[in-house]
Amino acid sequence: MGRPHEMLLTLAAGRPSTRSAHPDEGGRELVRSAFEHHLFGLLWSAVRRGDIVLGHDVESGLAVQVLMTRSRHEQLWATIADISARLNGSGIEFAVMKGLPAEDRWYAARGERPCADVDVLVAPGDIDRLPELVGALDPEYSLRPTILDEYQRGLVHGLDLEMDGVTVDIHLDAVKIGPLGRGSDAMWDHTELHATPTGGSVRVLDAEASLFHFLLTLNKDGFCRLLGYADVARILDRASIDWNAFRDLADSYGLDTVVHSSLEAVTSTLALPSRAAVAPRPRGRVRARAWRLLWPPAVRLQGQMGWVRHRRRVWWLPLLATGHLRETVRWWLGRVLLTPALVAHGNPGVRGPWFWRLLVGRAHRWRVRRRRVASLRSEDGRLLSKPPWPT
Repeated sequence: MGRPHEMLLTLAAGRPSTRSAHPDEGGRELVRSAFEHHLFGLLWSAVRRGDIVLGHDVESGLAVQVLMTRSRHEQLWATIADISARLNGSGIEFAVMKGLPAEDRWYAARGERPCADVDVLVAPGDIDRLPELVGALDPEYSLRPTILDEYQRGLVHGLDLEMDGVTVDIHLDAVKIGPLGRGSDAMWDHTELHATPTGGSVRVLDAEASLFHFLLTLNKDGFCRLLGYADVARILDRASIDWNAFRDLADSYGLDTVVHSSLEAVTSTLALPSRAAVAPRPRGRVRARAWRLLWPPAVRLQGQMGWVRHRRRVWWLPLLATGHLRETVRWWLGRVLLTPALVAHGNPGVRGPWFWRLLVGRAHRWRVRRRRVASLRSEDGRLLSKPPWPT
């Protein structure tokens, strides 16, 4: 489907809706769009309030998916408690970003913000204990022996571990955009403790760092889904933002242009009050124009198609940051010629010399991407014969 249903823009902005779905379809297209843009939890809350009326079958299917999401979230909270138990004894510090803490603080009900994994930020002072952390959480991880070397070369910003069927996304820097976040303590200085539903506490990003991170995540995800817009809208509405601290945080990474432009894109799309008077202003018009060329309205909010086609544009973002040109060039070169260990990890089924495996793996991913784009383009004509929820 791509572009979100117009009623979802109202939900993302947090405004009440009194318009019911089309009775002939019972809201099928609306629900499909909500799943594609990860807003089905917010849609269910609107249905429960009576703001939106769906057909009986569609509403029942939506309710089942929300119950499954809540069950998944309970599993994720249990995983966070397990991570705390495994790492706190060793003294390795971490914070949990996005996902569950965001829902717990800024959304009105459980299941409104669907989460699939756990995002963990490692304290800067504990990066050198990375092999120990990996051994505690996922001892079978194939890059464990060389992971610290890969990080020090600037080729690894994070890693995905597996804990009892849950993916744990380990962030070695919170920004994860080229060389911009390496060696910085700025985001870690914006962490605080948050009480969890399991009875413990976990370190999370404060409101200013969360808003900053949400805006960067929109860029990294290609502005593809409306959920990222909803995240920004809720923190603007329900958190007290220290705009001076937010401005200083953006400046510390040289990303004032990126976050200001992203914030204005969200507020204009959702018809929210502009934050131009208080948010960081871009330092130069050239960077602002370059950002608009990178993320024009035509490529935003394309759903799964946008995720497949446009999220690699994030590779250009380091050029929009101030003071990082030389590091960006070195980072690009490192991404082109990966180390043998990273090539082996990313292409486990390919045999031969490392450079051959690198070429074969990239050619395979290019073909997969082409097939996925073709499949998405031909899918719209088959939608009405399918249920509006994932199968």
